[in-house]
Amino acid sequence: MSELIYPHVLLLSYYSNGDRQYPPNPKIDDLSSLISLDKYEVKGYRIKQSLHNINSLFLICALQTEEIPPDYDRFYTLTKQLLTARELEEKAEKNTGKIGQKIGQTLILIGYLPPFVTFNQENCQKAAQSAYENLGQIKAQTWSSPQKAEKFGAQVFSLGETPIASQTDSEKIEHILIFIYRDRTAIDAIGNYYQDWLKLYCYRHLIVSSYRETRAIKADIKNYYSPALVFIENPNSPKALIECTLEQLEKAISKSARQSSQYTEGISNLETQKAAIETNLYNYTQQLKKFSETDEFSETVNRHYLPQIQQDITTLTPGLRLHETWVNTLRGMVEIQRAKSDRDIEASIGAAGVGAGVSSAVASATSALVKDFETDWSPAQNLTVVLSVSLLCGLGLGILTFYLLKKLRSP
Repeated sequence: MSELIYPHVLLLSYYSNGDRQYPPNPKIDDLSSLISLDKYEVKGYRIKQSLHNINSLFLICALQTEEIPPDYDRFYTLTKQLLTARELEEKAEKNTGKIGQKIGQTLILIGYLPPFVTFNQENCQKAAQSAYENLGQIKAQTWSSPQKAEKFGAQVFSLGETPIASQTDSEKIEHILIFIYRDRTAIDAIGNYYQDWLKLYCYRHLIVSSYRETRAIKADIKNYYSPALVFIENPNSPKALIECTLEQLEKAISKSARQSSQYTEGISNLETQKAAIETNLYNYTQQLKKFSETDEFSETVNRHYLPQIQQDITTLTPGLRLHETWVNTLRGMVEIQRAKSDRDIEASIGAAGVGAGVSSAVASATSALVKDFETDWSPAQNLTVVLSVSLLCGLGLGILTFYLLKKLRSP
């Protein structure tokens, strides 16, 4: 199999902003001192640039020879060195607070077929697959069904991460493009596309990142059903709810109100991420029009991911009513408990007043009666008799008054 000539490797990385942004205009630095490959001369460049509040780091390297390499190890070696250069850059920039969390990365492999090989779909695909397999453990996908297109003046093979996939480590490349050109003249024109590629794949990674975020948000929202379901899924839930104390109900209201707020915020975040995807998809398709009208990625987002998010919003929104009903139920239980407590307190106060009044009256009457009796009792014994009689009468009438008041004030 013929090898690709004049291999180029481009690594595009995107980050959320740290404390400071990269300059809006490209800042180009020489990277050649960090890249080497056997006896071949290698040119490398580093471009830092801010794009739509995203910091982008663009690393490029290429063999400066048209000698046909003996194998495809060049792509692996060059890619590994670019990853190392990027790691050094990330460490330095994170210390200065210039870059935040990584949003995504795209690897582009470029070369052209030897002149004795016919430039057709079959030969381009064989060369692209061999170059891809040469990446070894760096690649994150399989070659099962790469997207194919004719754009940028080349045969393009794309293996892209799907938005449902989770973020992998920095050594795994999730979005890989392989451009097979017809000849050296066509490759020399790629410098005209650098800024277009940087913007195009920035929008793509923002879409993927937002979709991943919606999957995490949806998983969190489902956890906020739990307060109501503790009782709803319990066969003894009505009895359990009725037997809750006022303190238990108030704690349940506090927890449920907090989780209801989180649930509402989750729905709002889904809508925000959906709007972000729509905006970035529009920008992506507008940028793509410079090369072709549409592609499989944009169609997939339109056909599957945006409808999926809308379906999630539609399905989860009724849960807000569940939370509202649940919180209102708890508040109603608290009001009942408080009203019952208030009636008990009022009845207790009334009973205590009656009991005290009766005790005082009985004590006066009993004291007068005791004096009229001729007994051998001492004054202390007489006092004991008076107090006992007055307390028993006061307590009895107080208890009777308590139950009568409760019965009269019952709803």
